[in-house]
Amino acid sequence: MYPPLPTCTAQQAGETLPEYASRVLRHLLATDTTATLTDEQLSHADAAAQLAAAQLHDDDGRASRLDTPQLLTIETLSACRRTIALVLDWRRRDDLRRATEALIPPSYPTGGSQGGRLAPLNPPPPHRPSSPNALPLPSLPARRPADGIRF
Repeated sequence: MYPPLPTCTAQQAGETLPEYASRVLRHLLATDTTATLTDEQLSHADAAAQLAAAQLHDDDGRASRLDTPQLLTIETLSACRRTIALVLDWRRRDDLRRATEALIPPSYPTGGSQGGRLAPLNPPPPHRPSSPNALPLPSLPARRPADGIRF
C-alpha cells in the first residue's frame, strides 16, 4: 500500500494571504506534489514565487548581479512556476474535454440498449498455405555450385 499524498491545510485564521501563499509554495517545493493542491492554492503559490523572485538582489540592491545561491533560487522558483502553469493548463484542458464529452452523446449503442440481430464477426484470415487467400511463398534464388559448373 502506498503512503498518502501530502496535503496542505487551508488558510488559517489570522494568516495573511501572502503568508498563506508562501506556505503553499514551501509545501510545493518540499513535497513536489501538485495533485492535492487546488487551482487556487497553485495560483497563490505562483504569486508567492513571483514575489520571491522579484525580491532577489545583490548587496548593492541591483538584481542584475546575483550570486550563485540566488541564481539557484531563481532557477528553482522558475521551475516551480513552470510546473504550476503546466498543471493548471492540463486541468483546464481536461475540464474542457470532460464537459465536451458530457454534451456529445456516444454514437455507438451500449450493451443491451439496442434490439435486433447481432452483426456477424469476420472470420480470421487464412494461415494455411493451401488456402486461396494465403500469401505466396517467397521465391528463392536457384542454388549454384561454388565452382560455377551446372548439371
